[in-house]
Amino acid sequence: MNRYINGLITNQEVIDEMLHMAKKFIEAQAKGNELGLSAEELAFYDALTKPEAVKDFYS
Repeated sequence: MNRYINGLITNQEVIDEMLHMAKKFIEAQAKGNELGLSAEELAFYDALTKPEAVKDFYS
């Protein structure tokens, strides 16, 4: 968002990124459903299996 606010990316690029994020959210939810996990359980599962994502979140 900062890049958009500072005029470094276009409206279309923001929309494209939002669509990409929405697709990733839907895929993650489907994976959780497939595994029979709640949203909280899936977050914990991802934290255990994808430590780089947790590291990125906290940095």
